Amino acid sequence: MTAAKWTTVGIMALLIPLVILSIGHLQGNIAGLKRLGARVAGENSGDGQGLKGGAEAIAGLEVLIVVQWFTLGAVVLLAVLAFVAGAGQAWARIVLTVLVAFPVFVVVQNVVEGGSDALWGLVFLVPFVVLLWMWWLPATTRGMRAKRG
Repeated sequence: MTAAKWTTVGIMALLIPLVILSIGHLQGNIAGLKRLGARVAGENSGDGQGLKGGAEAIAGLEVLIVVQWFTLGAVVLLAVLAFVAGAGQAWARIVLTVLVAFPVFVVVQNVVEGGSDALWGLVFLVPFVVLLWMWWLPATTRGMRAKRG
């Protein structure tokens, strides 16, 4: 159980800066699209409105930023749940399992639907599958029961 808890915390500690960097990168992309749209405004844009498709691209990136903020919240919540489950709370392990299973499902779905780019998602799939496995080992269950008394 201790290994599951600290592995979860460690993986989440690695993911937090990645998510924060992703948010910053997306915000930089939005700023770049806005600058590009301002430069091509007028007759070069085709409709005089700026970069063709720029507003839609910016809106899509803004949605991704919101998703990344929720992802950051989920990652922090997973780390907290690891400590709570490590104290023997079975409900925390169940919530942790649901939160970990969701990205596993999303990555598998993207690999099935996507092409070669989607295969990079498998790199992120491995730690989540390992976490699911570790949290449901018989030794983890025994450890949780012992913590509860």
